[in-house]
Amino acid sequence: MQLDLDVHLFLPRMSCGVLLEVEQARPAEDIVPNPIADLNSNDPVKVKRALNTVDPAIILKDLETPARPRWAESFEDWVEIHMPRSIFEPWAVQQGDEHTYYEYGRVRQRLGIRCLPTSTHDSTSRVLQAQGSQEIGKLSSQSQGQLIIGQSTQFMGFDFPGLPPNRTKEPDAYLTLRGRESPLVVLEAGWAEREDDLIKDAQLWLHGTYDLVTFVVIVIFTESGHLRIELPENDERKFTGAETEDRLSDGRIIDGVEEDGPGASFADMRTLALKLQELEKDGALMKPLLGEIEARMSIYRKVRQGDPETSIMSSVGFGVDDLRVFLANEAKVFPAADSTAIDLPWAEILIRESEDVALEDFKRTLSLNPMGFQEEIKEALPQMLKKRALDRAALILERKGRMVPGPTFSQLKRSVDDGHEDYATLEAQGSNAKKRKTAP
Repeated sequence: MQLDLDVHLFLPRMSCGVLLEVEQARPAEDIVPNPIADLNSNDPVKVKRALNTVDPAIILKDLETPARPRWAESFEDWVEIHMPRSIFEPWAVQQGDEHTYYEYGRVRQRLGIRCLPTSTHDSTSRVLQAQGSQEIGKLSSQSQGQLIIGQSTQFMGFDFPGLPPNRTKEPDAYLTLRGRESPLVVLEAGWAEREDDLIKDAQLWLHGTYDLVTFVVIVIFTESGHLRIELPENDERKFTGAETEDRLSDGRIIDGVEEDGPGASFADMRTLALKLQELEKDGALMKPLLGEIEARMSIYRKVRQGDPETSIMSSVGFGVDDLRVFLANEAKVFPAADSTAIDLPWAEILIRESEDVALEDFKRTLSLNPMGFQEEIKEALPQMLKKRALDRAALILERKGRMVPGPTFSQLKRSVDDGHEDYATLEAQGSNAKKRKTAP
């Protein structure tokens, strides 16, 4: 596999976009967008358009504050935008690592910014922690005290082509020995749109660490879906992308999303979200809240002499020929999961480098059960569905003029208003405007 040169400046947690067929959709009417205002919208389409329209310096300025930018809460996991190298590189030189996580691809001049991780994404780290702890418990008490399992810890000290030595990286989960600079086993999870980036993560961990990382476990999600359009006979209406989100499959508008309604409260948003969940359960929404989720697990290690070429990943994109990784094993984990566990020998994980690990434990294996990942992902999906329903409800109410975008809690807590009036004032103005509009 030929890989592009994309230099990671921070941990990748991957984007989760529903892939929906839009054969019945039509372009929205011409409007005059206001990019600055759209950055504070609940509509991810508006926010994405604004991010690629406003002065790039404004985006970078937003990333300098410890408070998460308002627009970052409109996306799941990651958003990627165009960022000219001439603007980004001088800014990056001045930045430390105490801000929103990002990664930058110099070849494509694309800036990826981590937003909010999904519950399905986080489920994978819980599985590694649970199964890893269980497997460590099978070792001698001498060895148990030397092994650590954690998540979301920053590691630094990478020696990798094009990557400054002061950069840090944060795996979704890891296993290591006490006192060790780098993990032994790393877990990275993500969505298929950024699968190449996850393979590059394996290259970085396996080839760029001072203390050798022995295995990288990657869980890749995909989500697919389609519009449910079941119009009456001879009804040839076409729908915009926005219209598909507030309608039933038969073309009717969902009750409770009228444009001329009063200003919406949290209770109104929650009521609409619950209604959306019920309609999703009945298969009645034109645009489903959740597509079909699939996931698979791949385990990589460094290439060894005699490994079959068919399972070796090339790394010419980094400009170095020897940064290859070997696909040691893979398994389906969702919706169906392979029943056979994947065994990683402790002798290969530990590389016999710790005198504090009992010799008999080097003969044992660490087993990863795909069915455990299946169970945890299945339990995470309802939470993901609830969040999608709340996001859709807020989006619909904003489009209908019944809800005004406000600050994030971080902004509210730090009295950060980014030049906008406080939410209570905006909400009152919106309510008064509604009254004037409906007055006889």
